[in-house]
Amino acid sequence: MKYILAVLYLFAVGGHFVSAGNEESVTLDLYYESLCPDSIYFMVLQLFPTWQKFGSQLQINYKPFGFASWVETVDGGYTFECQHGENECLGNKAQACLLSMVSKQEEIVPLINCMMSTRNPPSVGDECISELNLDVDVGALEDCIFNSNLGSILLHDYGVETKNADPRINYVPWIVLNGEFTQENLDLAQSDLTGLLCEKYLPNSPACN
Repeated sequence: MKYILAVLYLFAVGGHFVSAGNEESVTLDLYYESLCPDSIYFMVLQLFPTWQKFGSQLQINYKPFGFASWVETVDGGYTFECQHGENECLGNKAQACLLSMVSKQEEIVPLINCMMSTRNPPSVGDECISELNLDVDVGALEDCIFNSNLGSILLHDYGVETKNADPRINYVPWIVLNGEFTQENLDLAQSDLTGLLCEKYLPNSPACN
């Protein structure tokens, strides 16, 4: 039995594989907006299918803010104005709340993908939580979004990070791999993210065979 655990192995979890041991991995920082068509296209048709192939070898850091702006309120919160209107601000805030509540990639990646795929924006996540059968407190989520300043503070933090990005973000989705942005990677990722990872970052991954 002990030999089963030897060295490195792959096993399936929830429709995607996760690898064990000291494996190669790549970090993808994604700056986006919840109702941006280009963000939706990339996340649903490139990012999620690629993550399903690579599993834990692809670590995603979501940054839901984009080209929004904010004004501080007297009670210590913030109000936001978003490129695609109030619904986008709500979607961004809901995702900011969930990113603070759900830490496991095998849960948050399908959840964000579900929210970005919805035909009934803005998705605040409740329907996707139910659909994916996740152990997430919907009441706490609603409090974060609607009944406290927490959601505004979390979204503001993403806004500060987005505004301070170097180089300056002028397009979403903005894709940073292993802490480094290049225009070439941005262009390639949007057309063939799997191919980019196999060519430059994870050539020895089983997903590339």
